[in-house]
Amino acid sequence: MKTTQDLLAAADKRRLKILVIGDILRDVYLTGSVKRISPEAPIPIFVREKEEMFPGGAGNVACQFHHWNAEIVLLGFVDRRTALLLRTCNVDIDSTACVPLCTGSNPVKYRFMSEGRILFREDVEYPRYGQTDFAALHCRLVPKFQEVLQTRPDIVLLSDYRKGAFEEETARCFIDSCRAKDIPTVVNYKSGPLSWWNWADFMQMNKDAATAVAEGPGQSRFDNPAWPRLVVTHGGLGYSLGNFEEPPRIYPARTAIEPANIVGAGDCFLAHLGLALGHGFSLSEAAEIAYQAGRAYVRGSMNRPVLPNEVLAETCPQDAKIAGAETIRHILNARRAGSKIVFTNGVFDLLHPGHLHL
Repeated sequence: MKTTQDLLAAADKRRLKILVIGDILRDVYLTGSVKRISPEAPIPIFVREKEEMFPGGAGNVACQFHHWNAEIVLLGFVDRRTALLLRTCNVDIDSTACVPLCTGSNPVKYRFMSEGRILFREDVEYPRYGQTDFAALHCRLVPKFQEVLQTRPDIVLLSDYRKGAFEEETARCFIDSCRAKDIPTVVNYKSGPLSWWNWADFMQMNKDAATAVAEGPGQSRFDNPAWPRLVVTHGGLGYSLGNFEEPPRIYPARTAIEPANIVGAGDCFLAHLGLALGHGFSLSEAAEIAYQAGRAYVRGSMNRPVLPNEVLAETCPQDAKIAGAETIRHILNARRAGSKIVFTNGVFDLLHPGHLHL
């Protein structure tokens, strides 16, 4: 059974090329305080103090590879503000296959937060990205996809948020073209016709989506030979593999953690599932690593790329403290970028004047 240590070793030896296709969103966090009720209506008054913005959806998936040895190509629709955001988050838009939006904007999810909790969410969605001729966007998307496919990516991840990046014809084109070149595909499924994703290699969905599929008319069985191999996520409890109709066996049998933030956890799971599968790991091995990555992800605040050592720490906290070649490579890259590197050593279980001085 291959583990996170094996993935770290594989990533250190080989640089994967990963194509991420899907709906690129913007996640905006508005942090503030609520200390009084409005005299105009029985509603709380939210006083905004800080605003932070991160890539969401397929953009968040692409960001998850920042600390891994992988070349990422992101394919989707972006407006100018989203393109700038992706560049800020170290996603190289200039070398990706994104299609610029001439009108309209990417969907935005505003989350109003106070004391670390989400009070409510506002979704600003421009139907079909505000385009009067949305089909024209897909006509530009498919040639870019075919161009990238000629470079032979190791794996293709399809992140479907049902915001317009996929339609039946384009979904079938992506899957069939990858299958013809023997390039594995992983789909993050939200809703809609499963037939769009026939002959994809793997599919990830959460338990609510899986329940809806199992109870839906004409979709109550997962024995269609054209359907992908299935991974169902059960939040912090774990994941199950294969048929969801029967009582699922949830792996692993571990205690669920209290998450600090679950926004984008599915994106993190998809990214690490694809990373492990791209390195030739089995589905069960890849799902276990993706679950560990998801646990590390939800411990932090807001969208962020998970560090490899964070994933390793979920199962091997002792090994995670050892700086290997990959960690050293990141340190050297940070130094070249002008960052200041600080190294501390010693036992900090007790404080003495030396600790305080440091």
